[in-house]
Amino acid sequence: MSGVLDGLSWLFTVKPVLTLVALLAVTVFLGAGITQMADQADNSVFLPEDSDVTVATETIENLFGSSQDTISVTLLFRGEALTPDGLAQIQQVIDSVVTDSLVAPFLVPGGVVSPTIPLGIALETNDFASLSQPQIDAAAAALPLDRLISADVDGTIVAIANVRLFQDGDRDGDKVDDEETLEEAQLLIRAIAVDTPGPLEGSGLSEATTAEETERATGAQMAIIMIIALAVIGLLILAFTRSLLDLALSVIGLILTIVWVIGA
Repeated sequence: MSGVLDGLSWLFTVKPVLTLVALLAVTVFLGAGITQMADQADNSVFLPEDSDVTVATETIENLFGSSQDTISVTLLFRGEALTPDGLAQIQQVIDSVVTDSLVAPFLVPGGVVSPTIPLGIALETNDFASLSQPQIDAAAAALPLDRLISADVDGTIVAIANVRLFQDGDRDGDKVDDEETLEEAQLLIRAIAVDTPGPLEGSGLSEATTAEETERATGAQMAIIMIIALAVIGLLILAFTRSLLDLALSVIGLILTIVWVIGA
């Protein structure tokens, strides 16, 4: 170990620029690796291959297909949904979603659920803006719409629609190559719901939107925590060493360690 340390000391002394460039290159390389970290695995990875749960799950997937092959995007519409303008807005969102070139390859056949579907069948039209309020009220009273239209705790009417998407958009058996496009499709569906004009306040909820909001929230919090932690560590080092140079070297070493370990 002493020989190794002596060699490193010689390297820093004789070739300081080359050594610093090499350290910077390694740090950049390993830092880039942080962006390639896989998503956290689910609990199934901790089960032995011969466990009852694993065997039953594999049997169900072999017979009926995996439930993980599809994901769900839930659209929410706050406001008076059971009105001509409200239903017209919901229908416009659904039409825009199913005809979009980015979303269409992922759509599950028959995978769209919306209050406008049973109402359109009952009223024999999807042109809800042309209908009168009594016509809509009569049709809604005769249909079981309670799972699609309800009231929030504050009394606001909330309608939902659901769009199911395949994770394997090109049907090549590989879902990984479609992940980025699938995420874009989910975010686009939410954008369509938000941007479509009308009396209702539209929004969307999916794995992609949840991940986006979580990353946004935790990212800011983690940054604050890291800054506080580094500040505390720096104060302790300064209190013990009483040297700004030692403080700077220690903090740089700590940052390099974090980047190298996580990146590797």
